Amino acid sequence: MVQDLMTWYEALLHCRTQYTDLISLSTGTDIFAVNNKIGNFLNVTLWTGLNFLDGSRFWVNKEPVVNPYSLPSCPIQPFRCGAKVGVDEHLKNTDCMTKMIFICYHM
Repeated sequence: MVQDLMTWYEALLHCRTQYTDLISLSTGTDIFAVNNKIGNFLNVTLWTGLNFLDGSRFWVNKEPVVNPYSLPSCPIQPFRCGAKVGVDEHLKNTDCMTKMIFICYHM
């Protein structure tokens, strides 16, 4: 977990430079691991690798978006980056220029 506040783009660059990538939540295992990491911060909102571009939603690590988490099919600009809210499975569209904490992963 990176505690420095960054925009979605800064977080993505940081993760790709220092680690492997920004987290995706494409599997139950991913969600479980992230929830364990943020368990003490129940109300935390953090960046995920979810983005919306050219009419579709995608994880930056190229995993398929199986469950769109009830997000709008076409979010308005600038709310095209996905943030995780707390330890539930709730994701929300967020302004990509908002500064938040985030989690990187390393393979």
